[in-house]
Amino acid sequence: MISARGNTGRTHIIPPGCAPCGVPFLPRDAALEIRRPAAAGALVPALDQTRTVGPVTLPGAFVGMPLGGASPIQAGLVQFVVLVALLAAEAVAVLVTVELAARGRLAPQPR
Repeated sequence: MISARGNTGRTHIIPPGCAPCGVPFLPRDAALEIRRPAAAGALVPALDQTRTVGPVTLPGAFVGMPLGGASPIQAGLVQFVVLVALLAAEAVAVLVTVELAARGRLAPQPR
């Protein structure tokens, strides 16, 4: 990577593939460019779990609610809400981790 200073005095990083076209990135943008594919890969297991879920995944809600008098539709809705909430929490965790890493907050501290 090539480091260069722009007209504004800010340090820009030019990735090797973009050096000929002269597209500079700020350090945060360059870090995001590298970390985004890994973040997308980190969500694959959560997406697969949500896609292939069945009544076995949350037996407490899916079996317990009808036994308590709720309809199977309500039990299915509760299961759906729980799965969406889990997926949302995992997505937020990935986004926060990528942003903190891009800003250099998760870098190892020198000794």
